Amino acid sequence: MATVINRRPVNERSVEGKHDGVGPNMGELLELLGFNLALVNAMFIRDANAACSEVSISAKQFTVLSLIANNHGIAQVDIANALMTDRATMMAIVDRLEARGLITRERSLVDRRRQHLILTAKGMEALAHARRAVKRSEQKLTRNLSPEEIVQLISVLTRLRSRR
Repeated sequence: MATVINRRPVNERSVEGKHDGVGPNMGELLELLGFNLALVNAMFIRDANAACSEVSISAKQFTVLSLIANNHGIAQVDIANALMTDRATMMAIVDRLEARGLITRERSLVDRRRQHLILTAKGMEALAHARRAVKRSEQKLTRNLSPEEIVQLISVLTRLRSRR
């Protein structure tokens, strides 16, 4: 006998042709861009965290290290804004990176309230290793896409991001 939730059998299709028989029926969720983006993002974060664990950092820490490498002396508030992360979360990430000797903080000579972030040699080495690991992880995630489709997907996502 089928388990009934909200008076509908679990295996009943609410959106015709959208259930693959594996896991719960996602119904109309599969038609929502945001839902699909969230699922793919969760897959990427899971895989990126596993890849970054090779150098004992998280995917978020990898992102912060990469931004620091690409923007020498960037302020942590600017990273928080770029990643749409609150300042307290960013401070905790930066504190962990600094405690591990991957970055240093330097007070701004212009505005003493601002701290500029600099990668250390150890941070550069960790970032280089993590970049290779994340690249391998991304290649696994996108293995069913052609190089052209990957470029197109990044282009579409960039356009969506620019509208915020």
